[in-house]
Amino acid sequence: MKALILGAGYGTRLMKGLEELPSDVRERYTLLIKDKPKILIPILGKPLVEYLLEKIAQETSVHEVYIVTNNRFYSQCLNWKRDFSTSLSVHIINDGTETNETRLGVLGDLEFALGQAQIDDDLMLLAGDTLFEMDFGELEKYFQKRGTDVISVYTEDWSVLSRRGVVVTDEQGRVTEFLEKPQHPPTNLAAPIAYILTKETLRRLPEFHHDYNREDNLIERLVRSGRHTIFTFSFPKRYDIGNIQDYVAVEAEFSRREQS
Repeated sequence: MKALILGAGYGTRLMKGLEELPSDVRERYTLLIKDKPKILIPILGKPLVEYLLEKIAQETSVHEVYIVTNNRFYSQCLNWKRDFSTSLSVHIINDGTETNETRLGVLGDLEFALGQAQIDDDLMLLAGDTLFEMDFGELEKYFQKRGTDVISVYTEDWSVLSRRGVVVTDEQGRVTEFLEKPQHPPTNLAAPIAYILTKETLRRLPEFHHDYNREDNLIERLVRSGRHTIFTFSFPKRYDIGNIQDYVAVEAEFSRREQS
């Protein structure tokens, strides 16, 4: 099994929120996030992606990790990698895009990375702007037990489900429906990007090539195709660095933990 961390976004929502911060902290957060990819934004001084890589190294059997970024931040990622020490074999992939308007999206970056790295293996797929209170090793064990695609889910507050991917399951935890950012969510099970996909599923991605767009959700497409069995793995909590308020809250939470 290999792992792929998605980090090719442009942080537009994060930057837009800076003006909403009180003036006494605005300058600090501007320096922390300006002209940086989200994966390199520091949480208590440590880049977000390092938290993910440490969990992968400590909790899973994965030895090879790919990080997909864009042309704007490619050199920054290479510089970070040069100075980062890990037992993992880490590879940086440049998807070639320059702006948020030309970004490839999850499906596009996944297919691009698979082709560039010639990956033909089961794959742990992780959002690069999220921290997970989850044992990735337990996710891997559950995937091995099921022998099919697995996505992680947690119970989310109903008030924010319109900004999440929402899952409907049967009694066995099999996904029967996936709704991206629904206005009227049928459940409060949210599914961030912390998946393990079989190599057989990955080989079928080109079937979507002719009609997907960068806003498409991979799991929604797989469920709609009717050809894939997907199970859910429950975990307690995730921290999404989607906007500046999220970032401030995560820093505060991690600071409290460090002091306790």
